[in-house]
Amino acid sequence: MPKESEYTADSDSDAYVLSDNDVNDQKKVEGDEVAEKKEESRKRDRVDDAKQKKKEKFAEMKKRRKERNEQNRITFNTTTMSPMEQAAYFWSYILVENGNKQFDENGIEFPFEEKYILSCSQPHEDAAFLPRVKELIPEWKSEIVQKQKTGSAKKGSPSVLILCISAIRCTELLKELADLRVFIPKLFGKHIKVDEQKKALNRVTPIAIGVPNRTLRLVEDGVLDLSNLSMLIVDMKENEKTMNVLSLKETRDAFAKLYMKFIHNGVIHDTTKVVFW
Repeated sequence: MPKESEYTADSDSDAYVLSDNDVNDQKKVEGDEVAEKKEESRKRDRVDDAKQKKKEKFAEMKKRRKERNEQNRITFNTTTMSPMEQAAYFWSYILVENGNKQFDENGIEFPFEEKYILSCSQPHEDAAFLPRVKELIPEWKSEIVQKQKTGSAKKGSPSVLILCISAIRCTELLKELADLRVFIPKLFGKHIKVDEQKKALNRVTPIAIGVPNRTLRLVEDGVLDLSNLSMLIVDMKENEKTMNVLSLKETRDAFAKLYMKFIHNGVIHDTTKVVFW
């Protein structure tokens, strides 16, 4: 008699058939495999669920943080903020960039105060930009137009510098200044190479406009001289992410270095005024 676990021969076909025990064992193995696959599937589902919950939790935290930031964020507004508040806002961002004490030798002990601000009439709309510039500089014809026409000023040394958050914003204000009919160097990186800007600064430039990063580079390269700067116009218009030239980290870093190393001394000695636009 063959054992139950062994194959038995079929007398008619000489084929081997499984015994009942072997059939049961095979079904058990197949059942175990199915159960194992189901368990693996459940594990994957649990992992996926955990990942999804983590993702949703992170999204919710991000949303709440954004809402808190919006509630706590101070929007710079020359209409609603007093000169003291404007000065405090400005200086707070400069101090943020002095965490490593990089400005200790540049007069950081002399804070920016409201007396350094030169205010102009409202509203601060783009269409009013040129009239406000003329208002701030009563002798604008001699200070800007005539200096360039006669070449009676130092090359690459503007008396008015406008700093904006982006190249696009610079071009917006440049359109408003077109009626001045003077050459204004474009100190920003969009489609304009540094060598082109260096060449442009090799002439009398009473007024210049740019972004902090490129302007800083040109000053450090020695082609832009800010020693004769009488007015710094800081354009505070926000971008689509509600950030301005000071609150946006990418521009604040360069702005703080540019201001503290090359402008602040003139401000505290009352040779340079600051205008917030």
